[in-house]
Amino acid sequence: MEHHFSDNWKLGLLLALNESRADRQQYTASGYIRPSDNTVSRAYTWQQINSPQKTINLYAVGKARTWGVKHSFSFGGDAIFSKNYYPEGILQYSASRISVFNPRHEDKYDTTGMTRYLNSAWEKFTYNVMGAYILDQVEIFTDLKLLAGLRYNNYFRRYKAVNPDGSITNNEKPERTENISPRIGLVYQPINPLSVYLNYNEGFSPHYGNFAEYGGPFDPETSKEYELGVKGEFFNGSLIPFITVYQSTKKNVLQSVPRDGFPYWREAIGEVRSRGIEMGVSGTILKNVYINFNYNYNKTKITESVKPEDIGQLFANSPQNSANGWVKYTFRKGVLKGLFAGSGFQYVDSRYFSNKKVAATNVLEMPAYTIMDAVLGYRFRQYTLQVNGSNLFDKRYALSGLSSAYTPGSPRNYQVTFSYSFR
Repeated sequence: MEHHFSDNWKLGLLLALNESRADRQQYTASGYIRPSDNTVSRAYTWQQINSPQKTINLYAVGKARTWGVKHSFSFGGDAIFSKNYYPEGILQYSASRISVFNPRHEDKYDTTGMTRYLNSAWEKFTYNVMGAYILDQVEIFTDLKLLAGLRYNNYFRRYKAVNPDGSITNNEKPERTENISPRIGLVYQPINPLSVYLNYNEGFSPHYGNFAEYGGPFDPETSKEYELGVKGEFFNGSLIPFITVYQSTKKNVLQSVPRDGFPYWREAIGEVRSRGIEMGVSGTILKNVYINFNYNYNKTKITESVKPEDIGQLFANSPQNSANGWVKYTFRKGVLKGLFAGSGFQYVDSRYFSNKKVAATNVLEMPAYTIMDAVLGYRFRQYTLQVNGSNLFDKRYALSGLSSAYTPGSPRNYQVTFSYSFR
C-alpha cells in the first residue's frame, strides 16, 4: 500500500506472509573415503519442517528545500520474523556404507536394521531481524550530490530443542546482537551522461551456530567497504557501462578447523581484506537486443590473524576472476511479435578449500567452471509464458567448499513460469 500526502511526500507499507511445510528424508555422506574398499560412511535423517515467516516494511519518502539546498529523504523501519519448527524432532540413523565408484542408491527410505544415534522430541529455531534507517540525498550543486545515512540493526536468534527425556538444549549465545551502521556517498557529474561516485559503508552480521562445541560464541562479523567508480548513461539511458575499484575489510570472519572429536570446530580470523576491480555494461542495443556483461577481478587475503603464518595467505572460497553475461532478443513486429529468447553464461575461477598458500601440498582445489543458461518465452498482452534452462550442458562443478568437502552446484534443470500482469 502506498499513500501520497502531496507531490513531495509519500508513505508506503509492505506486508508479506510465507508458510512452507516439508517432509525431508535424506542420506548424507560423512567422514573420509576408506581406501580398502573405496566406501564412505553415511547417515540417514528424517524430519518434518514448518517454516512460517512474516515481513513488515514501513517507509516514507519526501523532498524538501532548506536554505536553497535540495534534500531527498528516505526513512523507515523493517522487520522479518521467521521460524523453523520441527514438531516431530530430528531423527538420525547410522546408515550402510556406500561405494564411491559403484554407488547403489536405495529406491525408498527404510530404517530397518539401522541404529538410531540421535533424536529429539521437538526443535524450534527463531530468527528475527529488525531495523530502522534514515537516508538523505543532498544536492549541493546541480552536478554534485551527497548521500548520508544511518541504519540500526537488531538481530535475535534462539534455538530450543527438547530431548525425549524432557531435558532442554539451548546453549547458543548471544541471543541478541545490535549495532548502528553508517553510510556516506558522493556523486559528481562532470558531463551529463557521466557520473563519478565514491561510497563508504559499514556492515554488521552476527554469527549463528554459536555453540560451545563449535568453538563459539563468536563476536559479530563487521565490515568496512570503500568504492570508487565511474558510470555512464548513453543513448538516452539505453546503454549503461560502469567500472569501479573497491576494498572491503571484514573482521571476525570464521573458518572451519576440524579437530579430533569436533568435526565442526571453527575459529575467528582477525581480518580478511578484499581488493578488486569490477566492470560491466547493460542496456538495449538495436532496440530488440538486451545485453548484460560483468567481469570482476578480486584478491582476498588474510591481513590479521591469531596465527602469524596465515597472514598474507589467500582466503578460502574466493575466486580471483569471475564473469557473467546475458543476451536476449525480443521480436517486436510481425507474426513472431512477443516471442523472446536469450542465452547467458556464468564463469567462476578456481578456488581453494582452505586458506593455505597455493604452493601448499595439502590444499584441495575447486576447479574453475563455466555454465550456460537460456530462456525462451512468449508475451501476449498481459500474459507471459517462459521456460528457463540452467546449466544446459549438465556441468558438474563445486559451488562452494568447506574444510575437506564441497557443495555441488545444481545439475541441468528447467523452470516453467506463467505470469499475468494487472497493468
